[in-house]
Amino acid sequence: MNKYKDNFFKLSLQNLLLLGLVIAIKLCLSSVAIGPAFFKIGLAFLGSVALGYLFGPVWGGLGGLVSSLLHLIIFGDKANVLLGTMLSAILVPMIYGFFFYNKEVKIWRVVMGHLTVTILINIMLNNYLFSLVSGVSLQVAFIQRLPKEVILPWGQMILMYFVLKGLVPIRQRMISYEKSKNRIQEMEGETN
Repeated sequence: MNKYKDNFFKLSLQNLLLLGLVIAIKLCLSSVAIGPAFFKIGLAFLGSVALGYLFGPVWGGLGGLVSSLLHLIIFGDKANVLLGTMLSAILVPMIYGFFFYNKEVKIWRVVMGHLTVTILINIMLNNYLFSLVSGVSLQVAFIQRLPKEVILPWGQMILMYFVLKGLVPIRQRMISYEKSKNRIQEMEGETN
């Protein structure tokens, strides 16, 4: 159990570099969006999916926080100043990490993971934050954003499934690298 706990919180240099790359990709994707503010269609969620799938809940959540802070520094987005918005940036990769990390990519996991994010974060938390910032009542905020949250997730799930399938070889390579590194450390320990 202790070995699992130690490996859970450690990150090799190679994986740390990959984490930085995924954060950079997430930042690039966050600047790509189409439509008005109340029905904005963006690709930033794919960065959160990649963080959760490749690094799990702990490192994925940390990557979400770092990407949110970098987004604030680079783009000067005042919405990211809110602690709640940063909380959302942490929670989304964490939720995806719980559903996808070290698990086979299945359609039901994609549906359940994305619906969990949609309901808990997009509908509940983000609507609450939107109502606080805009001064609009929670009911009005919910009604305004409901069409987006009913229509958009289904297309996102399809895109998410194919992105996750594309990330499988990267994750397998990460696992094989960690196993070979652990074997080398065990062999060095036996010789000493």
